[in-house]
Amino acid sequence: FPSHDMLISLCLLAAGALLRKKTNWAVVALALIPFVRQNLVLTSLLLMIWLWFQQRITIKSILLYVLILMLPLYHNLYYADTWKWFSTYPSSYGYLTLYPADSVLLQWVKTIGVKLMAYSGVHLLQGFQSGVLIALLFIPLGTMLYVLMWRTLKQGDRLWFGIISLAAILPTLVLGGQSYYPRFEWVNLYTAALVFVLIRIVTGK
Repeated sequence: FPSHDMLISLCLLAAGALLRKKTNWAVVALALIPFVRQNLVLTSLLLMIWLWFQQRITIKSILLYVLILMLPLYHNLYYADTWKWFSTYPSSYGYLTLYPADSVLLQWVKTIGVKLMAYSGVHLLQGFQSGVLIALLFIPLGTMLYVLMWRTLKQGDRLWFGIISLAAILPTLVLGGQSYYPRFEWVNLYTAALVFVLIRIVTGK
């Protein structure tokens, strides 16, 4: 069961729970998101902070969220006697992948530039393959939808939408490797759409 499918299911569960005023079920779904996509832990935390500002969650809900979020820590502490939360790589090479260039600064600039360009559906350093064709067909539409969603929201909601969605997008400009394009772009745009849905459900506008 692919992790992005599980991510979508959890976000839809949170949306449905909020629609039915079942806040704690929504909190459980949000707390489980980092289990299937570790890079979305900041997005999950920001959604909880936003719900707090919307006065939709209580201290009990926050405690429930923290208890669930810490489950890997309890597991590793009990079975491995290790104070570790999620899996880590032995070196930065496993998760920080920069494209080659003449200097470290140029590596960062090149990598971020290429990854940003990828949201137009064009990956400058990928050969022609099925993933590239899929990206060319769908990623530009997702990017345009992102802009339309941002413009649709009111000023305060627009700010929260930008902060929460960019918490998912920005780290993947340098993290996560270069394989299986457009996996991160697709997941990030879908996450942004689900954040938009959650905002509209809670605010009612």
